[in-house]
Amino acid sequence: MRRNCGHTVYLRTLDKALEDASSFNFDNVAVSAGFDGHARDLASLSLKKETYYEVGLRIAALSKPTFFVLEGGYSATNLGEDIDSFLKGFEQKN
Repeated sequence: MRRNCGHTVYLRTLDKALEDASSFNFDNVAVSAGFDGHARDLASLSLKKETYYEVGLRIAALSKPTFFVLEGGYSATNLGEDIDSFLKGFEQKN
């Protein structure tokens, strides 16, 4: 993804990837949960906590057993809120 791609482009790309992945018969979902795409973090994709909430919703919509592994996220200022938003989105569907 391009630097500063933003919320809309990121979610559109994720939707396409999840659509492609759903054509496979998989039993579990492993999420490499990186948060360094936040606007003020290392990868800076210009994402915000609302983006991570939406990502959580989309992952939960797969309705498969899921586990998460924390990856990037280097800005202590945003990391907690981003993780919280992601998990709230995931829990919303479950």
